[in-house]
Amino acid sequence: IYAPLAVRGRNTPATVTLQILDRLDRVVRTLKQTAASGLVGGLPSTGAVPPGYARYVDFSLALDGLAPGLYRLRLVASEGQTEVVRETGIVVHNSSSPRN
Repeated sequence: IYAPLAVRGRNTPATVTLQILDRLDRVVRTLKQTAASGLVGGLPSTGAVPPGYARYVDFSLALDGLAPGLYRLRLVASEGQTEVVRETGIVVHNSSSPRN
């Protein structure tokens, strides 16, 4: 998932959570990071995010161990009381089965 991230304030870290949900809407994987922990590329070493600073969110989340089937990736970005949610569907194939 690619998502731009713009942070409005200096004192509130932006938190980004990536979840994989199965077809029954159960969360099967979660990865959570904050901008201050280095999630957003190109930040000063202090981790401070200037207001209006827009960067990309770049996650790697392993699909190993997931059964073949339909899933949704949910990205939740929040800063203080503001929250934005983006979702997209994915299909996990058996690694030994051919794909067209």
